[in-house]
Amino acid sequence: MTIWRIRALTGLSQVKFCEKYHIPLNTFARWEQGKREPPDYLVELLEFKVRKDMEESQ
Repeated sequence: MTIWRIRALTGLSQVKFCEKYHIPLNTFARWEQGKREPPDYLVELLEFKVRKDMEESQ
């Protein structure tokens, strides 16, 4: 799963997503724009956390 798709699951803006998950906005924007590549482990952990948060909010 891509960083963009993970954020899309939440429906949050970049700013709100970064605030919620404590990610620097500039770093996250570069990931989504394809200028930088996040480490695979980070993508997996972030997806896990987002899905867990979604389950808990239901």
